[in-house]
Amino acid sequence: MFISAATLVRDWPDQAPHASLTHEAGDALDAAGLPGDAEAAYRRAADLWRAAGQPDSAARAIRAVAWTLVQRDDPDWAGALALFDEAATASDAERAETLFQAVQLVLDWPAVTRPADLAGRALAMADEAAAALRGSGDLERAIRADLLAAEALGGPLADPDAAAARVAAARQRAVDAGVKHLVE
Repeated sequence: MFISAATLVRDWPDQAPHASLTHEAGDALDAAGLPGDAEAAYRRAADLWRAAGQPDSAARAIRAVAWTLVQRDDPDWAGALALFDEAATASDAERAETLFQAVQLVLDWPAVTRPADLAGRALAMADEAAAALRGSGDLERAIRADLLAAEALGGPLADPDAAAARVAAARQRAVDAGVKHLVE
């Protein structure tokens, strides 16, 4: 349905509807368990969003492409991380969310194939995301980023004391913000 609709609007002067429908087609293909087809749709959507002058939407499409790369029988973790790097520079408004998702990717990356230096980078990205999200008023997402930082410390960086301190700080922020349910 979305593919047919995208085809109908592909020649419109305003490419935003084409981009939106192409992105939705990617979502449908992804939900159907077709990551290769979803990747192609998301890549096309990102190009269309760029052409339409909408970098925030382009960044979201690039992130979607990244996630399709790790949903395969032979995941391309490095390729996905490179796409998150691209998305992080594509849109200032989407940077915090992109960094948040990049940290999730790094922490999901199997330790036996994950480069050792990525753990420190994941911590830095989580800290930047948390600070930006707090600055924008998205306290719940900021606390989740703080908890990702704690996960990086307690997992790949093997510093349980620092991880415990991060969790305690996140718990206090949650209590102060009235969203204690996030850390219970």
